[in-house]
Parts: sequence; structure tokens; C-alpha cells
Amino acid sequence: MTKEQLAIQNRDGNNAFFLVAASGRMELATIMLAKNEELPSIRGVQYMLPIHIAAKHGHKEMIGYLYEVTKEKLAEEDGVDLLHSLISRTDLFDVALTLLKERPILATVSLSKWWLMEAALHILAGTAMMSPDFANHNQQGILKTCFNLFSSSNKLPHEKLPPKALELLKLLLEKIDCRDDWIDEVIYLAVEQENVEFLSLIICDYPELIRKVKGDTCRQIFRNAALKRQKDIFKLIDTVGPSFKKTILQYKDDDYENILHLAATSAPSDQLDTIPGVALQMQQELLWFKEVSNVLNPSAAQAKNKQGKTPKALFNKKHKRLKEKGEKWMKGTANSCMIVAALIATVVFAAAFTVPGGTKEESGTPHFVHKVSFTIFVISDAVSLVTSVCSILTFLSILTFRYAEEDFLLELPKKLIVGLATLLLSIAAMTVVFCATIFIVFKDGKMWVPILVTAIASLPVILFTKQQRRLLFDVALSTYKISQLFDDEGKARKHSKFFGTYYRRC
Repeated sequence: MTKEQLAIQNRDGNNAFFLVAASGRMELATIMLAKNEELPSIRGVQYMLPIHIAAKHGHKEMIGYLYEVTKEKLAEEDGVDLLHSLISRTDLFDVALTLLKERPILATVSLSKWWLMEAALHILAGTAMMSPDFANHNQQGILKTCFNLFSSSNKLPHEKLPPKALELLKLLLEKIDCRDDWIDEVIYLAVEQENVEFLSLIICDYPELIRKVKGDTCRQIFRNAALKRQKDIFKLIDTVGPSFKKTILQYKDDDYENILHLAATSAPSDQLDTIPGVALQMQQELLWFKEVSNVLNPSAAQAKNKQGKTPKALFNKKHKRLKEKGEKWMKGTANSCMIVAALIATVVFAAAFTVPGGTKEESGTPHFVHKVSFTIFVISDAVSLVTSVCSILTFLSILTFRYAEEDFLLELPKKLIVGLATLLLSIAAMTVVFCATIFIVFKDGKMWVPILVTAIASLPVILFTKQQRRLLFDVALSTYKISQLFDDEGKARKHSKFFGTYYRRC
């Protein structure tokens, strides 16, 4: 193709180079650009440049290449469009940061073309800051999760962001003129989109912006957090200053409902579905209601809404069905596990009187009483019997429990932990009994036989552990941290002290 042919546009207004930029084919783009240097400046559909269509499709290498060859000719309007496209995709935050550092004016420009273009911060407020790829890359294994369970290394929401995303957000916030009224719109948009990381950074590191927010919008941040169980946001309520905090906590809506009334309503279904087991869902709801009530004055717990219901009465009404389903789930789980524990107790009890290798007729002493494998057999049989009986008794107590709402908070989860742990231990001990018996029986045979049988016999234990470890771990995690829902208390106090001094100076 000639230089002129490369610039020919189709019925949509796109030339060949524009389509190559959309596909991200770098080698072909380089060849075409060598023939016609004007191609990156020829607009296509919707008046977009090739670099714009490359940004919309997320071709990072193509964006960098086209920016280098067009940045001298790139108009301010085109730069703003490009920035907006980049910050709409979490995988292009690093490219947006580079662009913003080179052309900082783009952060505050708002344009009107065919429609009103939002400022960059508006777009970022409505964009999910944590990309799925980054979240999956940082998923914690079971050992790391266990370590964090017993540590206090939890971070604030904005501290969990990728470094480039956090730097980009800070750079945009630093460009804001605090006299601008549209910061209120930005905060409201972040609340609506549940952009927790965005709100966390503003509340903790940019208190001067919070002071510019209208009272209704500021209240909406924490009312929305109470309603949608955004604990990372709600626990920062101390950092907004004592006067704001008092206004927020004492506010009532048109139905005379305070924040505790909102916490008494049921959590969104998508949040409940992430918690395994209906009983644990009930536990989390109780825990949230308890922690929110601890933040408020005692009088707030007795406040009545238009229907004459206190927060506790509203909680009982909204969670009646969940409580019934939790009781049914708990009893069903206990009943199934108790049957398994009873079978294990029967087997290991019988094994104690069926000694492998037989006994001596004159004394009744087992023939292999001095062997190590026989000692292992006896100990593991006793462990399996005792733990299975303990498991039966624990699950039996669950079946006969009173099932008041408060029992789902601590008592029932603790019993479930003990029951599942002892059941798992009894299964493991029973497998050891079987393996020890095989070693005793094949004492004079080939050693590969008992070793192979031991490996095969371990499969049920591994299978059960894999299937039930998540339930056991989740129950233990939620119960262990029962009084630590807001587990960054130290950080909150530190921020509260700092910002308290800041507000007094203001």
C-alpha cells in the first residue's frame, strides 16, 4: 500500500492504521508508520485518535508507542480524553500516572464536546480501584491467612491498593482546589459506587476535603457504611473530628431511624452469600449490630422509629427468618457429623478387643506388645475413641441447645469448632489405627505393602480435611475475632489524635 492508500477511511471513518491500533499489533503499526508519519494524527470513529482506541482496548504497549510519537502534537482536549480512558481501566493506572506526571494540567480540566466530560477525579471515584488480577495475585494462602489471624498487620483499605493506583489517586487529590464545590459530588459518587479505597484515603489523609463536604453527604458516607456493612469505612468515623462525629451519630432520617436502625436491617444478599453457613451469617449480623451499638450512645439503642420499634426490635424482625434457617443449618450439620462420630466410636471400640496378631493363651498378653507399631495402635485407638465420643457429646449439645439469637454470637460457633475439630482428629486417629495394624500383620512381608496401604488410607483424611477445613477455619476466624471487628483500633486512635489536633487548630 502507498502512503495515500494507508490513509483511506472506510464507511465508519477508520483507516487501516486506526484498526491496527485497536488490535494492538505493534509490528504492523511500526511498518505502517514508517510509510506515513501522519497516520497517528488521523481521527477515526467518534473523532478518536488511534491512541484513544488503543487505550479503550487496553493495549499498553501500543499506547506507550503512540504517545511517544504524538505527544508533541497531542492537544489538551485529546490529552484529557486519553487520561479519562486510562483511569477507567485499573490495568492502565501506571500509564495514566506517567501521563499525569508529564502533563499535570490534565487532572483538573473538564470539557464539553457532544456531552459534558467529567473531571478525572469523578471518573476515578466511580472506578473500582482494586483490579481482579491484582486481587487474585494477592490472594493469601491458608498458612499466610492463619498468620495474619494472630497478627495485627491489617492495613487500611487504601493501603491495600497497588502502589501505582495509590500514587495516581494521591496525585489527583493534590490537584484539587478545596474551594471547588464539586468535591461534594465526587464524595457522593464514591459512596454510591462503594469505592471504599477512595473514601478511606480521603478520610485519613485529606481531612481538609472532608471539611468541605456538606453535612448530608458526610453523613451518607457512614450511614451507607452501616447499611452495607462497610466496616473499613465505618471504623474511620473517629477520624472525621468530634463535631462531625457527633452530628453523624445523632442524625435521624425522615423515619426517625438512626445509624443503629440501619445496622439492624439485613445485610445485602451478595455479602451474606460470601459467608459459608447460615449460622455464621447470623453470627456476623449480630457482631455488626453489637459493634455499631458500641460506637453510639446508650440512648440510641432505645430510640424508636416511626413504627415505634427500637433498633433491637427491628433487628429481631428483620432477622427472624435468618435465625430459623441458621438453627436448621446448625442442627442438620450437627446431626450428620454425630452419625459419623458414632460410627467411628463403634469401629475403634471393637478394634480395642480385636488385637492384631492375637494373644498368648496362658497369659492373654498380645504377641506384639513390645513392638512400636503395637504401641502406636493402642494409643491411636484410645485417641480415636475419646475424640469421637467428645464429638458426639458436643454435637448432641448443639441439637438440644435453646437457640436464642445471642447464642449464634459465641456459644454455638464454639461448640461447632470443638465438634468439627474432635471429629477430624478421631478420623485421623482411626486411620493411624488401621495403618499400625497393617504394619503389625505384615511384619515379615515386603515393606512396600504396608507403606502403599498407609498412603492409600491417608486419602480419606486428606479428602475430609480439604472439604471441611474452610468451614472450620471460617468458624474459628469469625469466633476468634468476635470482639475485633474493627481490628485496626490502634490506627484509628492514632488518626483520631492527629486529626483532633488538626481540627482544633482550624
